[in-house]
Amino acid sequence: MIHLQVAIRVVLVAMAMWFVHAHAAAADITTKSVNNLPASIQRDGLTDPEEFESFLNPLVADLMTANHIPGGAIAVVKDGQLFFARGYGFADLERHTPATADTTIFRTGSISKVFTWTAVMQLVEQGKLDLNADVNTYLV
Repeated sequence: MIHLQVAIRVVLVAMAMWFVHAHAAAADITTKSVNNLPASIQRDGLTDPEEFESFLNPLVADLMTANHIPGGAIAVVKDGQLFFARGYGFADLERHTPATADTTIFRTGSISKVFTWTAVMQLVEQGKLDLNADVNTYLV
């Protein structure tokens, strides 16, 4: 069950990173896709990048269409190593420049606050950070 939870978190985090402004149709697409995770991912977690890609590609295509998103990139890190990375659609729609995971730069905007919060809460869970402590305790 833990592997399934990890797989679902990976997919949801990847979608949240990319589809910040998703509406109800996109949420419905994501829910249906997560509920249809391949049995091997449900059982073993993420072990095969190609299998993950075959699951992710139609999900991304549906979400891009539903939200009129020209392009994006998804990277998944597992156990400290790059597990999967791929660009989807176009980095420059007018020039038809493909989006790539390793070279296309996307402006993150306000989404960086979510990553900072997530990192802080992970440190809290690990007992490495106290939310009630004076912030100067951690500034060296």
